[in-house]
Amino acid sequence: NISTEMCIFDDDGDRIRMYLQKRDSLAKNPHEPYPEMYCAWGTTHEPFDSVLETFLRVQKKLGAEFPLALPVEVFPREGKYLPEAQDPPRGVYLLRIFVTVPMGDIVSPNGHWFYLDEIPLQELVASHLGLIIPRATWKFCQLRESGWQWQKME
Repeated sequence: NISTEMCIFDDDGDRIRMYLQKRDSLAKNPHEPYPEMYCAWGTTHEPFDSVLETFLRVQKKLGAEFPLALPVEVFPREGKYLPEAQDPPRGVYLLRIFVTVPMGDIVSPNGHWFYLDEIPLQELVASHLGLIIPRATWKFCQLRESGWQWQKME
């Protein structure tokens, strides 16, 4: 399995926020593997999906547009490969991690903005706590420091 994780940030010039999804409860979805835990927005690749198709699926879930999302180089010194996540009860899956910012308001009943120092760490899915969010935050801060300007995808 391959999962594309879209890590959504907002920068008011002073503090950085991240938009996280609160997963369904078991009452709402009895098959939810991580009930009521937070994670970045993502989707599992369907057979023959392109990266663009996965972005469009996430964008539709959120009801917002996003500029070009930039990949996170997770372990650049160890070669270019996709990192693995192991979040029991799910099996091993490969990750594509991207950072982006919204162009306008996000419309999602399951989403919440958190300042980075207010993210409820004890309520995060393990791979998001240990890998996805730290690496995406590092990449976003690197872009911010470089003066990167987000542009709408054409």
